[in-house]
Amino acid sequence: MFPQHAKATFALALAASSLVSGQTSTSCHPRLQKCPADPALGTKLECDFRQGKCDGLHALAGTTVKYDADKGAIFSVDKPLQGPTLRTDKYIFFGKVEVELQCAPTQGLITSIVLESDALDEIDWEWIGSQNSKVQTNYFRNGDDGTYDRGDTHAVANPSSSFHKYGLEWTKEKMVWTIDGQVVRTRTFAEAKGKYPETPMRVRLGIWAVDEDQEEGRKIWAGGAAQFDKGPFLAHYRNLNVVDYAGGDKPANGGIKEYVYGDQTGTWQTIKVIKNDGTLNKQEINEQEIDVKSSASQVVETSSRTSTASVSSATAHTILSTKSNNETISSHTISSHTISSQATNTTIATTAKPSTSVSHGFNSTSRPTLTRTGSTTKPTATANSSAGRTIASIFSVALVSLVAATAQFL
Repeated sequence: MFPQHAKATFALALAASSLVSGQTSTSCHPRLQKCPADPALGTKLECDFRQGKCDGLHALAGTTVKYDADKGAIFSVDKPLQGPTLRTDKYIFFGKVEVELQCAPTQGLITSIVLESDALDEIDWEWIGSQNSKVQTNYFRNGDDGTYDRGDTHAVANPSSSFHKYGLEWTKEKMVWTIDGQVVRTRTFAEAKGKYPETPMRVRLGIWAVDEDQEEGRKIWAGGAAQFDKGPFLAHYRNLNVVDYAGGDKPANGGIKEYVYGDQTGTWQTIKVIKNDGTLNKQEINEQEIDVKSSASQVVETSSRTSTASVSSATAHTILSTKSNNETISSHTISSHTISSQATNTTIATTAKPSTSVSHGFNSTSRPTLTRTGSTTKPTATANSSAGRTIASIFSVALVSLVAATAQFL
């Protein structure tokens, strides 16, 4: 348990953290007004800063970045109000970001990776220079920093003296933060409770300092004000990799021009993905083709106590025959749509095409059941009978005809 004064200090630090991280700005807020479209990355951006400047990024006002053949882009702070920052020119609408960096050391220095949207959604990595074994993650929706339950802290070895690769994968379902390929945090859409970032974002890299003139809570969060007489303070960004998912859950392959807000709700479902030809991009649905000729048939077997019907995810050919002398129901397989009758037994042949998403059958109480399956899952149906006369049906349209026809002979 924290002592009372420690609780107050911790809460103040959290509040400052939220205030700092949530200070995303925008020139046009699409949840308040109609704004120009966001230019889409639509593919991937790979930057090796050891090679120098990278196309696809631009420096914000007042930013000076140097480049080193080993450590990459060098961001420097040596006086108040400095905040050198590089930002991507284009937006991603869900995607993956990886950055290899070494953060700035000492108190009051904040190194960051920030994803930010025009609607003030935000996802962060932040390093406080005085905490040489930790890194913080956070996220915001619509600039709302009214609660302090979104941030988290993660262990990392010597972030100010060694390079690590920090990653974030952001989809409509969840955010996953990684360090050197290992997952350190996952937050799902549901867990965010209405605070999930879901609008197109740009990536921002940079450092800034907390000075003596800033509020107490912010200085507590930063481990104290920066001591500029001990500067300059340097952060090194070795490389940056950005992949745009263009509203989906996997990398886009280009051909995407821009993202347009369909209304002012700022939900991912209302964001329009526009292709280079000006048309609306529709997510492709990959359906597995069913080869009827090569599909294996499944056999329906029943006994006097229980019966089980298995229908393949391709085409099922099943016959049911009854023998009047012992009421036994047996099964065989044929390959035509025929119904034939003899004196002592009856044969019913049916062919049913499957659904790759739904199967019909009977549960243990002989009530119809509906089971949803994937395209590679074999639907199954089961039935029990107290008198040894329960018939397992094939699903969909064949269900009605099979049960009706069989009932005549039982």
